[in-house]
Amino acid sequence: KELVPSKVLELTEVEQSFKFEGLDAEPVPSLLRDFSAPVKLDYPYTDEDLAFLAAYDTDSFNRWEAAQMLGAKAIKDQYAAESGGDHAVSQGFAEAMRRILNDRETQDLSLLAYALILPAESAILETMTPPIDPVRLHDAWGAVRLSIAATLRADFQRRYEEL
Repeated sequence: KELVPSKVLELTEVEQSFKFEGLDAEPVPSLLRDFSAPVKLDYPYTDEDLAFLAAYDTDSFNRWEAAQMLGAKAIKDQYAAESGGDHAVSQGFAEAMRRILNDRETQDLSLLAYALILPAESAILETMTPPIDPVRLHDAWGAVRLSIAATLRADFQRRYEEL
């Protein structure tokens, strides 16, 4: 359920500014909502913005994409950590995954399931600069998966028992 109604901002110039008044905090834009054409968008979201969108966005695709971006960052961070060392996933990513897992308002559970899936290693490879060690990337992917599973074990168990 949207707390604030969606607003369409029409982009008519190469560069534009929009001013939002009467807000307690800077808004986090959920861009290209309900957009059906394949578009690649480069927007400087912070990790906090992505965690917010993954946890609360009412546009299912944007929610999934934010979770994918956070997951890819967690995996790349793990990859960059010293080989064999554990790099804990960010609190924001873990909390976003927890909120997705514990979402009771979304009727289509398949949308929640997709949002909980880590990005494919092949998708992450496309965003990395060679040389890339595929075994190390696979290990990083597995380490993030295990970290999320351990962190959210009780939440996964509770949700499983509800279903």
